[in-house]
Amino acid sequence: MRTRRSWRNQDRLYKSLGQDLAKAASGQAPPPTDESLYAAVVRLGIEHDSHESDLYLPATDQVRELLTLYGIDPFSPSASQFRHQVTGAIWFDVCFRYDPWWAARAARKR
Repeated sequence: MRTRRSWRNQDRLYKSLGQDLAKAASGQAPPPTDESLYAAVVRLGIEHDSHESDLYLPATDQVRELLTLYGIDPFSPSASQFRHQVTGAIWFDVCFRYDPWWAARAARKR
């Protein structure tokens, strides 16, 4: 069950992504733009890291809402969780979503 606070966070996230809240609230909204998840993370200034093609994101409410907005269940195998070895915080490992790795791979194949 969503709390009032989580709905406010979701509203802020949709506004920051420039979404029409009515469409998003209907559950029928596609990803916010043609922007990739990685590009949205960079634009929003969310801390991130990577390993090869996997994108690592801290497990915050904002990141959970962002993943949900992009059609990724934060608790599925496509966004597994791990404990950061330095900080001890929980992070998400989002498979195949680190765009710079894919761009470098495409450039090597040319």
